[in-house]
Amino acid sequence: MVQVDFNSKTPTYEQIQNQIKKLILQKAIRSEEKIPSIRELAYNITINPNTVRKAYSNLEKEGIIETVIGKGTYVTLKAAEIIKETEYIQLKNEIIRLIQKSNSLGITVEEFIVILNNIILEKGTYNG
Repeated sequence: MVQVDFNSKTPTYEQIQNQIKKLILQKAIRSEEKIPSIRELAYNITINPNTVRKAYSNLEKEGIIETVIGKGTYVTLKAAEIIKETEYIQLKNEIIRLIQKSNSLGITVEEFIVILNNIILEKGTYNG
């Protein structure tokens, strides 16, 4: 389910958060589905339970998971929607940043759009 790269510059708790979000978007974990407990996940990926606790706490603050005392931790009904909205905002901000950088280089918005279209055409339907 979740794996961590101990050589990555991304903190372990962020890797866990990102992977859980990705699994939710891919529908590998569905809304209202129970996810492994903090201890179980920590044991499975051989890390300190406090690291998993931090990841789960952040996901809970975002409204992506919820813990039901005595029952476990579950993906919320609107988790995928919340993740998509957050990702959309981040993508929009990144595009704005790129447009501003292009403008500082003397590239107009129209020229930026042409560059973007050319990249899309070169890559076909771009999937990474």
